[in-house]
Amino acid sequence: MSRLLLCVFLGIWKSVLPCFSQNTSITTKSSKAEKYFLEAREQVKNRDWQRALQLFDKALEADEQFAEAWLEKGVLLIRMMELEKGKDAIRRCVQLQPNHPKFKDAYISVAQFDLSEGNYENAEKMADLYLKYSENVVGTETYRAEAKKIKATCAYARQLMANPVVFQPVKLGKPLNEFDMQYFPVLTADNQTMIFTGMMRNGDENIYQTNWKDNQWSEPIYLKTINTHLNEGTTSISSDGKYMVFTFCVGMPERRVLGRCDLFLSRKVGDVWEKPVNIGAPVNTRYTETQASLSSDGNTMYFVSDRPGGFGGTDIWKTTKNELGQWTTPVNLGNVINTPGDEVSPFIHANGTSLYFSSDGHLGMGGMDLFVSEWKDGAWQPPKNLGYPINKHNNQVGLFITADGSKGYFSDEEMRGNQLYSSILYSFDIPKEAAPSKKVNYVKGVVRDAQNGKKLEARLELLDLKEKKQVAVVQSDSVNGSYLIALPQGSEYALYISKKGYLFRSLTFDCSESSDNVEINIDLEPTLKGSKTVLNNLFFESGKYQLMEKSIPEIEKIAKFLHENPSITIEIGGHTDDVGSDAANLELSLKRAQAVAERLYSLGIQKERIKALGYGETQPLYPNTSDENRAKNRRIEFRIL
Repeated sequence: MSRLLLCVFLGIWKSVLPCFSQNTSITTKSSKAEKYFLEAREQVKNRDWQRALQLFDKALEADEQFAEAWLEKGVLLIRMMELEKGKDAIRRCVQLQPNHPKFKDAYISVAQFDLSEGNYENAEKMADLYLKYSENVVGTETYRAEAKKIKATCAYARQLMANPVVFQPVKLGKPLNEFDMQYFPVLTADNQTMIFTGMMRNGDENIYQTNWKDNQWSEPIYLKTINTHLNEGTTSISSDGKYMVFTFCVGMPERRVLGRCDLFLSRKVGDVWEKPVNIGAPVNTRYTETQASLSSDGNTMYFVSDRPGGFGGTDIWKTTKNELGQWTTPVNLGNVINTPGDEVSPFIHANGTSLYFSSDGHLGMGGMDLFVSEWKDGAWQPPKNLGYPINKHNNQVGLFITADGSKGYFSDEEMRGNQLYSSILYSFDIPKEAAPSKKVNYVKGVVRDAQNGKKLEARLELLDLKEKKQVAVVQSDSVNGSYLIALPQGSEYALYISKKGYLFRSLTFDCSESSDNVEINIDLEPTLKGSKTVLNNLFFESGKYQLMEKSIPEIEKIAKFLHENPSITIEIGGHTDDVGSDAANLELSLKRAQAVAERLYSLGIQKERIKALGYGETQPLYPNTSDENRAKNRRIEFRIL
């Protein structure tokens, strides 16, 4: 049940009592029924709810047409969380009194019941009745606004249903979906690992991992270092699968919480998840923090909280890591995203700009609908409803979309009464209406020592050359050297791989148009005499030697390396392909090397530390037999002297 719907019910609880105290016999002429009714109301005031319920039943035995008794019995049942029985009783009241101002509160209540069940026609009818009988009535402003929202929701729902999107979910096969409930699936950017929450009917909630192998998902693995005898859930992982954030709500000596629910972080080293740690203040507070979503590199986190400073019940907040690796004070995403209702289950796509979330505050189908908002021009854009039948009258939460934007994963929930009965994992092809603005490719592999093949933990920094900004920073695994980094389509990227004691490597990726995933092992050369590397992010126009603007990050990386290693002297060597005369190629290669050296001088590098040479076409890396090979031969090399 949504927070607002429960508030409406509890508001009726408060409003019906003074209304009926003035005249209790409008729908009964039975003194016996009225006597039991008044006694029941006294027991309600005394908070003896079971006795009150018995007396309401006696009143209705005396007069089953007693509409007030049906209404107050229904409100009491809802107060006792007997939701279905309470709804039936209030509906019985409306059936007996379908058009009377005294029962306006029952009409708005039934309007909410019908909206939550997708009965839009009757929901709109009941909302109209409430608006009719509450006009100019003091104290009805909140529920009048709710009635108007119900009418708008009904109209919008019909509009969405008239223009459905393609949605054909497929249940994930065995060995998945073997728990009583499973939900909140998340995947790595290469779709090779899935993490999800599984729960049995005894309420034991744990986190599991499954891997894609031999064209199917493996048997779910119970994560021993993450799970306890208490409940863990609502997990998020970084795109490379090396960081996990999850929710833990009940404190224990070895895992303390600051508030009602806290966020915990674990890092995967090799194949082992480390002992989780409480993220701590200022992210976790004495309130509830839950349902986190990590950015592709794990350095930005979106999460749900009911802390002060929001716009409604639960809001979506954002925090980032600073240069010291500490989470900064969270900021609210603002009223474009957050509403007076509830916003939950945020998911930031691997592209870093498409935010998916669920809300009952934005206009939708009546429950928690799924929306997407794009970060553009420094602001979140108005959220877009993902459409019918992705969204229906019931609650839709916990959507994950793969990095390439092709597949969605979610859990389909079955409610029985007010209890979650089952939750099954499904996948579906993403329709264009719900697709992220930018698809994402990835580059992955292993970082190694070029001399002995040892696996290395190194820093990988991705820069957007078009927007001139850092996109992601990750570390390769300290045990197996593996790395994975997301490459959003629509730009050009420079990837820098560095480790103390080694020459940095630079790779370039042009994802301006559609591109492919790349698997490449990266060998780092120790900082020894004769070690060299190709500078792949220095750019020149054809036949010219002036450095293009997008070469600046590479120049700055060279300068940084030289400042950090003041005893090293280097050679900057220019190379060309075989197009043109030998003499022209030799001159061009020298001038390009000199252009790089001049820029380094301007950044404080002494001239005596740099030797600029041109080799023309004399040292090709590949045969000059194709345009692709010629492009690789046109290069600038960096060598330690």
